[in-house]
Amino acid sequence: MQLPRMAEAAFLRSPFARANIVQIDTARASAMDGVVAVYTAADLEGRVEPFTRQFYTNPDPQLVEDTNLVVRAYMADVMAK
Repeated sequence: MQLPRMAEAAFLRSPFARANIVQIDTARASAMDGVVAVYTAADLEGRVEPFTRQFYTNPDPQLVEDTNLVVRAYMADVMAK
């Protein structure tokens, strides 16, 4: 299905079980043809609420910001046509 102004999302996921995130450079992704937007946790701060899973008391962030605690945690999102 293709709708007007429709974009697809691709997520950058962490390959590490525990890591400190120093920097996510989005310049190369932003410069690619067809890329509409690139989002990191800093871009979503104050715009998106963390989600809470059933039976868990601590909300999870949509994208990890400074410390990754699990393998394949979402770190960045690229939206492209």
